[in-house]
Amino acid sequence: MEEIKIPLKTSRVVILQIVSIVFAAIGVTMLIYISYNDLIIFSLSTLSFLMSFVGPVILIKKLNGIPALIINDEGLLSGNNKVLVKWNEINSFSFETFKYIESLVVNVHDYDALIARSQGIRKIIGLFNRNINSNKLSIIDIGTLQINKLHLENEINKRLKQ
Repeated sequence: MEEIKIPLKTSRVVILQIVSIVFAAIGVTMLIYISYNDLIIFSLSTLSFLMSFVGPVILIKKLNGIPALIINDEGLLSGNNKVLVKWNEINSFSFETFKYIESLVVNVHDYDALIARSQGIRKIIGLFNRNINSNKLSIIDIGTLQINKLHLENEINKRLKQ
């Protein structure tokens, strides 16, 4: 089957830019006007400033044409071709809503093997979620994808039936 590259919605990228600017303003303001003696406030202001870099990174990916999600014969991949989950590792999938965010969630056979293969922040999040979600892995917020939910569901179902 043909590979499907799903880009981010432009509206979501714009919203992330605005949020990043707000985080940067809060972080810089706190760093300038707050006493460095208070470790908690200093840590929060530094974290806020660092969060301001999320939007520009995503904008650069969007401008470079890097998709948010790739569906191919191997499985579900991130935009930079890292395998998130292979088709033979998936029991089922669903769309679950948590606090107004609808996500693509897959139920996998061996969650521990998936986490062992993961790297970086995805591995850390997976380890924290291990006790909460049993074998469920949240892939992506489908509201950020430039694809119809029904079309996405049909494409995943086609691949799972092979």
